[in-house]
Amino acid sequence: MPIDNYQFTQIMIQYDCKKSSSGYIIDGEDRKAIPNRWKTEHRTKGYFPTISTKFKVKTLWEFLALDDSEKPLLDVDEQSRRRFYDKWGPLQDPLETEAVFISLARIIWESERSRKNFKIPKMQIPFDGLVGEWSYSENGKLVPTLKPVNLFDALKIQWMLSANGRVEPRKCKYFEETQVQVKGCSLWFEPSRRNQVFCSSNCRSNLNMKEMRERKKLRDKKGKENNGSA
Repeated sequence: MPIDNYQFTQIMIQYDCKKSSSGYIIDGEDRKAIPNRWKTEHRTKGYFPTISTKFKVKTLWEFLALDDSEKPLLDVDEQSRRRFYDKWGPLQDPLETEAVFISLARIIWESERSRKNFKIPKMQIPFDGLVGEWSYSENGKLVPTLKPVNLFDALKIQWMLSANGRVEPRKCKYFEETQVQVKGCSLWFEPSRRNQVFCSSNCRSNLNMKEMRERKKLRDKKGKENNGSA
């Protein structure tokens, strides 16, 4: 049977992103990611509390969005890096420095830039220490499952598996216009239609209502100005 007739199997990535329960600050000469309550909690408990969140495809989308293709790879916005840590945790080291973050991030960012420019990425595969086993997906299918040891490896694997035929993610128009992520907004989404600009109907309605209120305020302001000049 020709290989073109084979149906390729879905591969699942199973990883729990570990992050500080109190969020992060970027501090020190090496711009290290430090849990917000590090000094008090580490001194009293000997550790800092962490929580876990499931790794998702949009984790990669949000990570790739940290790279501004119009800027050098070493130019990373510090606040964007902190927000990524707050949501998904450090790439590899619980107290990750800016130098370590950049050295790891540029491997994926350079590969993504190469992909967009139709060049061969330099990312090497396979990955050291990668564990695979079988498990059932949410829809009940038996699929091979990869278990990376850290967030960095999870991002690399997800990038590799989605490098071809990937629908480019979009940022929700509500967030683009307001810079506010309301409850239920996924921020990044995979469009199902070419002209889709909102992640949900709720965000579309929220923006429409916001624009209606702003137009009403403008009309009211003009009305008061006209009455004052009459």
